[in-house]
Amino acid sequence: MCKKGSGNLKAVLFLEDDKDQRNYLVDIARRYDADLTIHQTELVSTAMYMAMNNEIHAFFIDVVLPDGNGIDFARKIRSFEQYQFTPIVFITGDIQRELEAFREVHCYDFITKPYHEKVVEETLQKILVDYLGMEKRDADNKFFDLEFKSQTHRINIKDIIYFERMNRKIFIKTLYEEIMYKQTSLSQILEQLPAQFMQIHQSIIVNLNYVERIDFKANELHLKNGGAPLPVGTSFRKKVGEQFSDIR
Repeated sequence: MCKKGSGNLKAVLFLEDDKDQRNYLVDIARRYDADLTIHQTELVSTAMYMAMNNEIHAFFIDVVLPDGNGIDFARKIRSFEQYQFTPIVFITGDIQRELEAFREVHCYDFITKPYHEKVVEETLQKILVDYLGMEKRDADNKFFDLEFKSQTHRINIKDIIYFERMNRKIFIKTLYEEIMYKQTSLSQILEQLPAQFMQIHQSIIVNLNYVERIDFKANELHLKNGGAPLPVGTSFRKKVGEQFSDIR
């Protein structure tokens, strides 16, 4: 069983077999928080020991390792309740080849080889500042809480694209993952959200910041990220039209 940390101290684990590349990632991480606890290793077996004896808040995992496979390690990590939603960033030279496996373990992001310092810094910032720093930003009401049995999963509100009720479940589409949540009413969800969210259908709430345009002939809303268009319900058409009169 994982030992719990104390206070607001955060810890990350780097599983990377190339020592120079591992040190490079660690050095960049240190720029954001010198007090960050960093566990690092080249071995899957050691990484598993570290994960079970420490509270890890984010994993950075190379795919090809000397004593195993980073994807298999991630699958194992996800099987533990305390790590079901912990951010995992894969380090890989071939995203396309591993894409399906990455989706399976709900990968938070990728770092591709060869490294580009700006991309690495942006990825680390998303984890260390936007995600691990979330406790410092609670007062700003920037997060949406999901209750799963004995734990709470927090989603950065700005990353949520839409909520959809389907087959008696709530599906939450974010920039990085899709989460299936328990049955609850959309009205209860809407009450917890800021003004940038609007219900456009009896089963859909959308973040207005991700809306590209409205097609009123087809009764569809198109998203900036290029995803499938969302239907606009008849009873919501007037309200949606008033909101988006300038981007039809």
